Amino acid sequence: MQFPTHQIFESTAAWSAPAWSTPAWSSPWSKHPNVVKSCAAALILGLVWLLIPDYEHPIWHLTGHHSNASFLDSNSTDLPILKSPFEKTMAIIRWHAAHHERIPLLQHYEPFFHTVHYSMPGLFPDWPANTQNFTHDTADESYTIYHAVSTTMQLILDAPEGSPESEIESLLYFHFDAWVDPMDFASMDFNQMWLPYSPDGFTSSGGMFRCMKEKEEWPEWVFFNPPYLNHIHARNAIELIQRLGYSYPSGEFCVAWSDIYHIPRRFFADYIFLSSFFKDFGCFHEVAIPTIMHIIDQTRRVHETQSVMTQMGECWGGCCTGGPGVREVMTHRCGHKLDYLHGGGQIVATAHYQRLEDEAKMLGKPYNQTMWDSWKGIGPPVGEQGVGLGIDSAGEYLKTHKSLPNEGEVQIKQMADRAPEYALNIEKAMKVYKKNHEKGGPKSGK
Repeated sequence: MQFPTHQIFESTAAWSAPAWSTPAWSSPWSKHPNVVKSCAAALILGLVWLLIPDYEHPIWHLTGHHSNASFLDSNSTDLPILKSPFEKTMAIIRWHAAHHERIPLLQHYEPFFHTVHYSMPGLFPDWPANTQNFTHDTADESYTIYHAVSTTMQLILDAPEGSPESEIESLLYFHFDAWVDPMDFASMDFNQMWLPYSPDGFTSSGGMFRCMKEKEEWPEWVFFNPPYLNHIHARNAIELIQRLGYSYPSGEFCVAWSDIYHIPRRFFADYIFLSSFFKDFGCFHEVAIPTIMHIIDQTRRVHETQSVMTQMGECWGGCCTGGPGVREVMTHRCGHKLDYLHGGGQIVATAHYQRLEDEAKMLGKPYNQTMWDSWKGIGPPVGEQGVGLGIDSAGEYLKTHKSLPNEGEVQIKQMADRAPEYALNIEKAMKVYKKNHEKGGPKSGK
């Protein structure tokens, strides 16, 4: 951009050679008119520059510097504070077998979530199987684990208005050997359901997702063969749901990797209602969960072109993929699965948990470009023993949580008692479904 310097120079020249001056007298400055013009122009431009607000200064904007010293002051209230995208999300971390020694490692997720719920068979020796409260469960039916998830959703919806638990707006479920980089989800829409997906999931790392009406549309799979026959179980559940007037005309059932997925609060009621039917027919979670999410997507979108489900293509691996390297873990915001047992896998897992530890230290602080100068990369192992940390610490964790909470403090539910509630009493199911929608709706913002 060119400045109108000729106008400045013209006015400066007029001022430097006033009309009352006479040829008999010669000022020293009149012999150097260009100097006068340049000095005047510099003075005017300098004044203009100082009047421009700091945030509009071109050089400071490009370099990230600021004239106000409070820009680097951690006590300044004018700076954005770093928060986790999951600050209003509950994480459910699931084990299919008892591995108490891993709990201290997984606690690295706690700073990033509103609440972390630990799900593990035999989690506490004095708890009966399939016992659940707000933060723990001992579900031993991994085949239909989505039913335990629905019970947790119900506890969230039942939380008293104004309580910390009532602030939860979504739920993220993942296996303990999956990895999630919470800070890398800031751009995600938390009003959407999420499910990992890759179009070539059979031939490369990535989640698989496909819906169909006939099992022959899916490659040979053990869970469609006897004695499992999950395509039949899914059809039976769908037919019963349709007979109740639930609008799902396509009748498709789906298959997908279901080790990581996200459900917003506004769909809790649908998930609770639908999952009970699939549970009653004993449908496998890799069929039930994607089918439930597909039904919600097909029936809850406001227009046929606007899906309410995001298929995440950035998750590495799949249900049965192992052996990620440090590069795969550090360049993908989620994936499955980590190897905690072998030397090479421990190094990789340590890199991930060190990342969580480093990022947790940044939460709650003002941030700007210079905050990243303190980033130290992977750094040393988490604790002196790296991913081996926790074998002794697990004992302390169990001592703290070994007893059942008082009935007055946390509502305890036996999940096994919930199954007949829907299959044997449809009228009651519809009432609960309607009530849950009233609880879940206002929190969605839509």
